Amino acid sequence: MGRARRQVLKRLLSAIILIPIVVVVTLYAPAIWFTSVVSLLILATIKECNAIIAGGSRGAWSWLPIFMASALPFLYLFDGGMEGLSRYLSGAVLILFIAAMVSSKDLKIASEWVRSTIFSIIYIALPFSLLALLAVADNGRLWILFILLLVWSNDTFAFCTGKLIGRHKLSPNISPGKSIEGAAGGLLGGVVVILIFNHYCALGLELPTAIALALVLGVLSILGDLFESLIKRGSDVKDSGSLIPGHGGILDRVDSMVFVVPALYYFLLFDGIII
Repeated sequence: MGRARRQVLKRLLSAIILIPIVVVVTLYAPAIWFTSVVSLLILATIKECNAIIAGGSRGAWSWLPIFMASALPFLYLFDGGMEGLSRYLSGAVLILFIAAMVSSKDLKIASEWVRSTIFSIIYIALPFSLLALLAVADNGRLWILFILLLVWSNDTFAFCTGKLIGRHKLSPNISPGKSIEGAAGGLLGGVVVILIFNHYCALGLELPTAIALALVLGVLSILGDLFESLIKRGSDVKDSGSLIPGHGGILDRVDSMVFVVPALYYFLLFDGIII
């Protein structure tokens, strides 16, 4: 069995195991447990992101602001919104600077770590924390499943279409393996899956709205994937980690959601679908 085929088999087996677990947790886990999963997701992805940009944590103190960032979903869950967000982030940034001064004597290393952690909080903790708010909204669990199905279908159809007919590179400098044909196939597949999901789960989206939303979020999914590829390529890193066999790190699996989650949340909020 060739290396490429073994890699595909690993990806397939990981998906078969993980997807049912993710769906069950999304739909049925109590709010506190779901929020805990989101918190662990943030903790793991920030750790991976810091490792890519600045070589990881710098001593025990340096973990404190990362733990604070991972606790952000609980602020949303128990505070009922974003009222305390500015105070919380100000405290996290203050602790971050203190941690940097205490844990490292090398100013260059400390500076890199501070920048990477602030970036990770904005890039990862803020958008993914919105999942905690979605989880307690009316039909919020279905909307989270909506996000997952969109991202998964986009990735799957893009991969298959790109392998079959991909000829023109989408962004050769950032991600040479992605093609324009693959991206188009992913967007089309995402629209079809979302239309089916909208119909059978009675989300209430009108046909034009469902199509437009699937396309816009599909484009944001592609941009999220490319954004992480840009970070990794700039740091000369292939994968964010090796935790998931065949897939790399956790950030490699959730990068497509970074822009999708806040976009959908604010669409639902401004459209009055959630309060």
